[in-house]
Amino acid sequence: MPQKYITAKYFIATIMMAFSLNVCPSVMAQKQQSTEDLERYRVTKQKSLGLRLNQKFMFHSGYFFIGGLVSTNYWGSVLPLANNQVNVLKNLDSLLWIAKRDSMSNDADYLDTNPQDYKEYMDRSKRRRKEAVEHGQLMSFTGLLTESQTDAVIQHFLSTHQTKAFQGELV
Repeated sequence: MPQKYITAKYFIATIMMAFSLNVCPSVMAQKQQSTEDLERYRVTKQKSLGLRLNQKFMFHSGYFFIGGLVSTNYWGSVLPLANNQVNVLKNLDSLLWIAKRDSMSNDADYLDTNPQDYKEYMDRSKRRRKEAVEHGQLMSFTGLLTESQTDAVIQHFLSTHQTKAFQGELV
C-alpha cells in the first residue's frame, strides 16, 4: 500500500475520533436530558391528576381544620360556645377549606407546565397550606375564644399531643 493511503487513513481516523469525542457527549447529554424531561413530565402529570382528583372527592363535613371545637361531645360539655362563636368558627373553617381546595387547583395548574422545580414547589405549597391552617387555629384559639375556653383547648392539646406540644405557637 502506498504511504499516502495509510497516512490518509490515519488522518481520517484521527478526525473521526476527535469528532466523536466532541459530538457524542453532547448527543448523550441531549438524550439524557430528554429522558429526564419525559420522566419529570410523567411524574408532574401524575401529581397534577392526583391533586385534581383529590379536589373532586374532598368532602367537607365541617370543623375539620379548627379541630372539632363545636362538633364533638367533649367540647360541648367542657367548652360551651356562644352562637356567634359557633358561626365564626364555621365560617373560618369553611374559609380554610376553600383556600385548601383552591391552592390544590393552582398547584395542579403549575404542575401541568412540567416545571423542573416541582419537588421544591410541592414542599413549599404543603408547608403554606399547613401554616394557613395553623394560623386559622391560632386565630380561633387566641382571638375568638374566651380565656377559660382557650385554657381548656390548650390543656387538651397538651394531653393529646405530648411529643410535639411545645413546638406549637398556641402553647
